[in-house]
Amino acid sequence: MNAQRFEELTKLLEVDPRDCFLRYALALEYMKGDQLDAAIEQFNTIFRLDPTYAAAYFACGRALVQQGKVAQAREKFEAGIPIAEKSGDSHLAGQMREALELLEP
Repeated sequence: MNAQRFEELTKLLEVDPRDCFLRYALALEYMKGDQLDAAIEQFNTIFRLDPTYAAAYFACGRALVQQGKVAQAREKFEAGIPIAEKSGDSHLAGQMREALELLEP
């Protein structure tokens, strides 16, 4: 985790705590630092603020996979696919489909 980037993101979120892009960036920093619970907490906040933020579903699913929470990861990928498709992001939808295929049944 980049401590300076983490600090900058945290300060920016103090100014605008509803900024999903900043929360997404912070969650990715947490993932880099292997702080998966904190990352998932940020993703869950994004889902509450903007349930159409498709990239968060993919990243959250990846974090859940890293924690061994396959069923929960599957739910995030499955929920994110139609959101990505609706927003026109077929690449992201494809990534989530591929991630689903790689999960254990």
